[in-house]
Amino acid sequence: MKIYAVYLFRKSISQESNEASEMVDSAKDFSDVGFFYKKSVNEICDFTVKQLANSLNPIKQVTTEKNEFLFHVLRKDDVCSILIATKDYPSRAAYAILREIQNEYFIYNGSYPGGKSKSIAKAITVYQNPLHVDRLAQIQKNLDDTREIMILNMEKAIGREKSLEELCEKSQEISNQSKIFVRQSKDLNRCCSRV
Repeated sequence: MKIYAVYLFRKSISQESNEASEMVDSAKDFSDVGFFYKKSVNEICDFTVKQLANSLNPIKQVTTEKNEFLFHVLRKDDVCSILIATKDYPSRAAYAILREIQNEYFIYNGSYPGGKSKSIAKAITVYQNPLHVDRLAQIQKNLDDTREIMILNMEKAIGREKSLEELCEKSQEISNQSKIFVRQSKDLNRCCSRV
């Protein structure tokens, strides 16, 4: 599970631009891509996100597959945010990240302090683990962990119950054997006293 890149586009303001959207900010992490492939992967991703941002598709939320990547696209008003991740990265977490990025954009009216989005940088560094962003997944993980602990406790309790039953059976056997031993010893003592 990995997030490779996050982009934020807005509708182009300048009349000179022939593109419908302009990039506001982005962050990328292709560190695990081979050295000779990094440039190609970067170019493919940049080209694909520009096409997605410039498309006039009115759908607010779209996930597109390209090669080994999933492109999660979220549109709101004149803003389009895109997250590129591996196929196993949960969509719910990806869209939560994109909503956070767009909310930050609208809070600052597109003018980030320092010129960079904190949410985009956070997405690449902190949110590589989807549990950090997706509360439902985090709650589900906690429930699964608790369930496993409860199952282990129940198995131990059942195991103790079995061992208690076995001890009870053994103690009954011991008491029967001890009764037989006592009888035999009394009989032997009688024989010894007669002599």
